[in-house]
Amino acid sequence: MAPRLPPGPGPPDHGIRVSWPGIAWSSSEAPLFTIGDIVRGRWPDTFEVGNGYLFSWLMNNHWPVNTAPAQEGPLSARFAFTPMPAFDSARSSRLGRELRVPAAASWTTPLDKADAGACRLPAGCRALVDLGAPQTVQSTEATARDGRSLLLRVQELTGEQQRVRLRHPSGPAGAATLAYGDERPLRPIEVDNEGAFELPVGAWSVATVLVHPDH
Repeated sequence: MAPRLPPGPGPPDHGIRVSWPGIAWSSSEAPLFTIGDIVRGRWPDTFEVGNGYLFSWLMNNHWPVNTAPAQEGPLSARFAFTPMPAFDSARSSRLGRELRVPAAASWTTPLDKADAGACRLPAGCRALVDLGAPQTVQSTEATARDGRSLLLRVQELTGEQQRVRLRHPSGPAGAATLAYGDERPLRPIEVDNEGAFELPVGAWSVATVLVHPDH
C-alpha cells in the first residue's frame, strides 16, 4: 500500500507490507492500523510521517455519537508476520486470508465426489476439485443455486489483468459459463480438448463461473 496515494479499486488488501524488503503483517481481529503515531483525534488533511512505527488500532471508538472513547476489559488479538525479499501482493493477500479464514474440516460424502458409492480418491489427489489455479489468484467453490452446477469465484491478487487457465473437473466433456455475481449466465466459455478453459480476470476483481458436468 502507498499511504500518500488514493486507494485502488476493490476492497482493502488482507496483508500489509511494512518495509522494502521486509515483513508482511496481518491481523484477523484488528484490521485498522496507524502509521507514525497513535490516534489522537487530530485528523490531518495530508499524510506526514517522521518515523517507521506501525500501531495496531484495536478499538475504533472515535465516532460523533454517544460511544465511549475507551473500553474496559481483556482483549485478545492475533497477528501474523512473514519475511518477504520483495513486495508480493498475492503472497500478502494469502497471508491475511489464511489468517482470517482458517482451514475448515467437514465430512466427505459420495455426493461430494459426484459418485454413487464410497470410493477412494486417486493417489496423489489433495482436493476434491483441483483447478490448477496459479498463485496469483485465489478461488472459492460452492454449489450453484441451480443445484447442478459448481459455482466458482476467482479473485485476482496482483493488481494486473490476467487470463487464467483452469482445469475443468469433468475434463473435455464439461462445460462452463461466465456469469454475473448473482449467477445469471453471461456467455459460454470454451473448454478445450485438454479439459481446460481460459478465464479473463481484471485487476483486483472477482470473476464468477458456473461449471457444468456436461454440455
